[in-house]
Amino acid sequence: MGLLVLIPILAIGYFFLNINILFKYRINHIDGQHLYFKAAATGICIYSTTLIIVSLLSSCFTVIQTILNNFSRYIQHIFFGISELNCYLIILTFLSFFITVSANYLFNKIAKHKLEIEYGTSNPDELDLYLLQENLKSPIDKLLFDSAYSKMTIMVTMSDRKVYIGNVIQDDDLFKRFANKIDDFDFLPLKSGFRDKDSLEVTAE
Repeated sequence: MGLLVLIPILAIGYFFLNINILFKYRINHIDGQHLYFKAAATGICIYSTTLIIVSLLSSCFTVIQTILNNFSRYIQHIFFGISELNCYLIILTFLSFFITVSANYLFNKIAKHKLEIEYGTSNPDELDLYLLQENLKSPIDKLLFDSAYSKMTIMVTMSDRKVYIGNVIQDDDLFKRFANKIDDFDFLPLKSGFRDKDSLEVTAE
């Protein structure tokens, strides 16, 4: 029975974080173990909230309790031998997913409206870019992002001390790679040169 509770809690928590407009880019920069804890904590909050709502509605409206009992008997009819407690856990899981989707829809609407006012645009792609930029933690990621989307010229030094000055190319998949913490990119060199072996001073060719 523990898995019947643990797995839905993790799934609900991760689902919430993945579809929430403010969290969907943050989770790509969270390490595996911390992501489990984050998903578990979020899932517990949603699961507990659902339990409280269902309990209050059931105690106030007998029709709600009747509906829950009917669903429980229906589940027991499909899965022969399943206990009544497990039936209610299954129902609670489905309701938690429903509340997650509904709450996220309303939350995303409100958050998107605030972002449109803050950034002065209603273009979904531009809003995604602003959100992604805010959630980039690595200075290198921010530098590459600025080069691609703000056309900022950067200098790249290779392992053999060869130097290239240019811009990161903004290809179709670049946004997805940045969002998924992948640092591969295409580079358009405008100038080249090399670093001195001793002083590391750059000499343009």
